[in-house]
Amino acid sequence: MQIVWADTEIEADLHTFQDLGVEVQRPQFYAQSMPAAIKVGLQISLEDIYFTKQYSIPIVLDADFLLQKVYYKKSDLIPWFSLTNLLVLDTHEAELILGYKITSHQSMQIAAHELLSLGNQNIFLLGEHSTEVWCHDYWTNGVTSFWLTQNRLPHTSESRSILSAAITASLALGYSLEDAIIIAKMYTHQTMRRTQTGFDFRGFPEDEIDLPYLASTPLYEVPKPFKRCHRLGLYPVVDSFSWVELLLNVGVKTIQLRIKERTETLEKEIQRSIALAKKHSATLYINDYWELALKFEADGVHLGQADLDAADVDAIRKRGLLLGVSTHCYYEVAKAHAINPSYIAIGPIYPTTSKVMPFLAQGIERLKRWQRTLNYPLVAIGGINIERVSEVVTTGVQGVALISAITKAQDPRKATEQLLKCIKM
Repeated sequence: MQIVWADTEIEADLHTFQDLGVEVQRPQFYAQSMPAAIKVGLQISLEDIYFTKQYSIPIVLDADFLLQKVYYKKSDLIPWFSLTNLLVLDTHEAELILGYKITSHQSMQIAAHELLSLGNQNIFLLGEHSTEVWCHDYWTNGVTSFWLTQNRLPHTSESRSILSAAITASLALGYSLEDAIIIAKMYTHQTMRRTQTGFDFRGFPEDEIDLPYLASTPLYEVPKPFKRCHRLGLYPVVDSFSWVELLLNVGVKTIQLRIKERTETLEKEIQRSIALAKKHSATLYINDYWELALKFEADGVHLGQADLDAADVDAIRKRGLLLGVSTHCYYEVAKAHAINPSYIAIGPIYPTTSKVMPFLAQGIERLKRWQRTLNYPLVAIGGINIERVSEVVTTGVQGVALISAITKAQDPRKATEQLLKCIKM
């Protein structure tokens, strides 16, 4: 079990750390073993933080605690800022530090970047003092940024402490900072949503209602949904018309055409594939080339994370196409959630050689968690073969995507027929 250092007198924090599966200890500086993450509290001094920097331990600093220890003068705060990985604060606290009012989302962004200039590595600025129906929080590291939108629930100083503790626990569990923030927002929303008289601690968050929408700008309404897809079943991903033709002749009803390079024959390959899929009453998703999918009236489009920002998602929705989105982590799932797609692809489930991946395999247990958490139809992808397919199917996912299990098989037709039997349409 991973260990975090934090104040041990805060009951809500203790429940949070226990719920998320980490052990909390009082800070023991100069001890032989170091924790996996630290939440700065009243028991930790600036000198202690200096000492821990040699170990590259993620450190979360909550301004609610900091402003109890240090006066609001910037000169007193800067040493703390420069030694921690993440500063969590709300707009009222940012106003006290910066000396001016924050009255809009634009001024929140300006304030966050000014706080970065004081030595902070990452800023998570909470819009808690707003009276809007939606809660809008802003994260930035100066290079990238995002807004999180959730329906507003009452906030207290205790819920703030829970949020910072949940971020710390998630970092200790090995999640990236972006993922840790999403998990922490889900967990905090869960504890506040489930009770009216006190906090209700129920373990790791596994309910889509607690998942924030992640986007480059704040949202002010629930994203308009794409039409939901039918059960996808066996979902091969191939790179040519000839493969599409083979699969359709075997009886596959859902296919993704993913052509990596834009060649002179690209349009013809896509047009022919779409036309043939329609003849077979099959659903063909076009990967990436959404404009050609619209031009030749495909049934669906599939977009990776890198393609989401460039694609005209509204145009795809208005034309009535299905949309699938690739995801690999909580950050990407929250980003897909803000688009409200037809299905979400989860991967890689197993180690894969079909594509260079910066993500570790998620495994079956994580896939089961996603199935419990999300209401979207899910497609499992990554390293799935004939030996593993049954294990994947038992999780209840709506589709199983494969590449090399078919395209690199000695007999692709026979391999496809076997997979179709395993994944009953």
